[in-house]
Amino acid sequence: MILQQPQRFVMSRRKWLIGGALVGASAFGLEVAGPRVRKEIEKRDYATEHFNKRRKEFSDRPHQDTAVALVGDSRVERGRAWNFLNCGGHVENFGIGFDTTAGVRSRVEDVIRFKPRIVVLEIGINDFISNWHWPTDDEIVSNIREVVTDFRRVGSAVVINPILPTTKTYALEPSQHERIMGHERDVRRFAYSAHQRWLAASRSRFR
Repeated sequence: MILQQPQRFVMSRRKWLIGGALVGASAFGLEVAGPRVRKEIEKRDYATEHFNKRRKEFSDRPHQDTAVALVGDSRVERGRAWNFLNCGGHVENFGIGFDTTAGVRSRVEDVIRFKPRIVVLEIGINDFISNWHWPTDDEIVSNIREVVTDFRRVGSAVVINPILPTTKTYALEPSQHERIMGHERDVRRFAYSAHQRWLAASRSRFR
């Protein structure tokens, strides 16, 4: 019998406390929650509303064959400088703030409709820092693998942009940073084995 190694899954004490409080507030009502938990619930509800709003915007966009599709979370959505990439063609921004790898996986068809030649994928930070979304490392990598496979199936080349380094906006705890470093190694191995491109350059010029 082959024993499988346990998945890496590190959660800070703060995340356990807030996450447990969120579950309790969902079960018994906001009146039992403190201000910090209420703020997290408001953020979660806003994230859901924003996700649906952005997807509606994508569906309302007129179809246009696209040279580059930028797909990811708020770092993509707010990265206005992405639009100045000298790619010699049309660029579409499919970033959604607060999005996760599971969220991107659920909306691949929104992007495929534009027939992008290249997809730049920058996703994953919220899988590690969210207080209401707790995937394992294997689930995160599996989501990315499925997203890449779907884009490759329709002929799009995929560039996977790493999560690190982050800006000061993301105050990572040591355990989070270590976990993300392990995730980056896993995704890099997958990218190389699948003959994808790995963009290792600093993102500072895209801010």
